[in-house]
Amino acid sequence: AARKSILAAVLLGALVGMTLILGGGPAARAQPATTLVCSGPIQACIDSASPGDTIVVAAGVYTESLTLDRPISLTGAGSDTTIVLAVAGQRVLTVTGAAYSVSRTVAISGLTLAGGNPAGSRCPSACGGGLLISGGAQLLVQRVTIQNNQALDGGGIYVEQGSLALNATRILSNTARGNGGSGNGGGLYVGRGSAELVRDLIAANTANGVGGGGNGGGV
Repeated sequence: AARKSILAAVLLGALVGMTLILGGGPAARAQPATTLVCSGPIQACIDSASPGDTIVVAAGVYTESLTLDRPISLTGAGSDTTIVLAVAGQRVLTVTGAAYSVSRTVAISGLTLAGGNPAGSRCPSACGGGLLISGGAQLLVQRVTIQNNQALDGGGIYVEQGSLALNATRILSNTARGNGGSGNGGGLYVGRGSAELVRDLIAANTANGVGGGGNGGGV
């Protein structure tokens, strides 16, 4: 009887071990990243994406003001053919800390961001006409054109808090306009953060400050 009890205990232990191994397998498996083809609205595509996904935006002109609030990448067909125009009184794109990625795989590429002009009287709400990076977000921007935007500070881009890497990007004809110490960084303004620039073109940007400010037409 004792030998049967010991054998039963061994068999039960083996079965329990098998159950734990089989049960633990799928739970440890990461969800695969997905490439989503988007013909608009772009914000709806962002809202339906999961972390790690890449959204490929079809060529076209889109009038939207976007918020990127998760670690996904946004890729257009090319900055000459995929153009995002801001809604009146808003910026083109806001990237929040929820898009944080240690490996900096969160990328914006192949787009033009234009026509941003956020309303308000102070930063960050009224800063960064084309792009605002906030909340510690880390972002790679490559082969993007940021053009004809305006804001209090950072007419083209405003890094409130976070990390920005620019690669082969054009920042053109943006304006920082303000008063009382604002109107700085016509093309790019970096606050509590950092920016890394590689092979970029920053030209024809303007910083207009009234009663102070007006520094850094380009950066």
